[in-house]
Amino acid sequence: MGELSKVAGVEAVSADAVAGAATLLADPDVIDAAAVAAAIAAAGFVATGDGALAPTTDEVLLPEPVAPAPVAEEPACETGACPVIPDGPDPEPVVLPAGADVAKTMELKGTGIETIHALDFLKRFASEGPDAFVGIRHIVVVGGGNTACDAVRAATRIAGIKSVSLAYRRTRVEMPADREELENAIAEAQAIQPSPLLELSLPDEAKPGILVMRKMSLGEKDASGRRSPTPTQETFDLPCDILVTAIGEEPDGALLEGFGIELGRTRLPIAKASSMETGVEDVYVGGDARRGPSSIIAAEADGRTAARAILAKEGSTFPTQDYASPRLDKDKLARRGDIIFSLRPDDPGFAAREAERCLACDSACLRCVEVCPNRANMFIETGRPFFQDAQILHLDRLCNECGNCGFFCPWDGEPYMGKPTLFDGQTELEASKNAGFAFVSEGGLPWLAMRLEVGGQICRLDYSSWNGAASTPSAASMIALAREIYRNHSYLVGAMP
Repeated sequence: MGELSKVAGVEAVSADAVAGAATLLADPDVIDAAAVAAAIAAAGFVATGDGALAPTTDEVLLPEPVAPAPVAEEPACETGACPVIPDGPDPEPVVLPAGADVAKTMELKGTGIETIHALDFLKRFASEGPDAFVGIRHIVVVGGGNTACDAVRAATRIAGIKSVSLAYRRTRVEMPADREELENAIAEAQAIQPSPLLELSLPDEAKPGILVMRKMSLGEKDASGRRSPTPTQETFDLPCDILVTAIGEEPDGALLEGFGIELGRTRLPIAKASSMETGVEDVYVGGDARRGPSSIIAAEADGRTAARAILAKEGSTFPTQDYASPRLDKDKLARRGDIIFSLRPDDPGFAAREAERCLACDSACLRCVEVCPNRANMFIETGRPFFQDAQILHLDRLCNECGNCGFFCPWDGEPYMGKPTLFDGQTELEASKNAGFAFVSEGGLPWLAMRLEVGGQICRLDYSSWNGAASTPSAASMIALAREIYRNHSYLVGAMP
């Protein structure tokens, strides 16, 4: 019918391929009847005499209607459609570093209070601004991480807000949030109300405009190394219009189950720590998808483990004794926050760039230093004879055994127990099982009291045995660290001769 649009006097042309008919609007005073007839015939139509066009017996050139292709139903996942493992006689290994971006839900009795996940709250705040929550007067944020702190700070910017509370089931010193983030959030909320931080408190029941809070107490340490919160019989009421939950994220269980992966009691996938392989052959899972929210260092370690396991299945072998941790590069260490983007795999510099992106956590991890809310873990440059150029020194006087360092440690360690510890005196050393040392002054040059291994015996060395010409080979590393502290970090031990 395209030819009709070129004919003088034709104002509009329409065709209905389904009905097999076409119509046109034309100016009878201008139209060229012969040209219209020729165009109609070329399109496979004939004039019916009533202003409509009907198809001829010849083949009509209009396209046949195409029925939409059926869409196969896919398993529903929290993060979208679930992929499937390709079929074939020799399927390739599949690695799932899918992350943990499904917000955990909070079980709450009752109704009458809007509950929103912190990430959704922050996304809406960022896209619509504070006006999205106009009319809200009381907000309670529950959680202890940086996301919870961000939600508190955003909530304080809502016009007319009367209270913004931050509830956490443990105490302030055990909150995983960065200290600066927490202090800023509390300071901004205090401008609205006197005591915004609710320690040892957890939402229990919702009523219209009221959130019933359950007081908690701390019991024995759980698997994370932190003391487990236990509900008490004590409750109190808070005014609340919106409850913002920032209690963490978890992997997309539906996606993992779509691959046939079995989930454990905590909804984390069951995989071998030695290879990252799941119960489904040649399907591997690592990073936050295996551990839950953790660090990029831990994800890197999982990726390397999975890669080695896959290559080992292919017959590749790896040297085990020829690797030494890289020497400490303080310039690179200072740029730990820089983002180095990857190159395309076919780029000649791809491998070198990937090596540069590596955080080299076997040289200077620093995770336990960064996450300690009390600054009880210190980075001390030591040089050799140590295997590494720097050591982490644990300060007994600043530690309350909150377990944060153990929770975030990519090596599955417990730095507050496993790192060499500096004690204020022999009494404190005797009260602990940690390996470490204390300087003991009895009026002259200090003795060194030390324990070489966790739970081991305490020995004492006089000044010349640890800081003079004499040496004790079996204790060389601990003595070297003690010398470093005494000579270059005396501010940690107070006044000493």
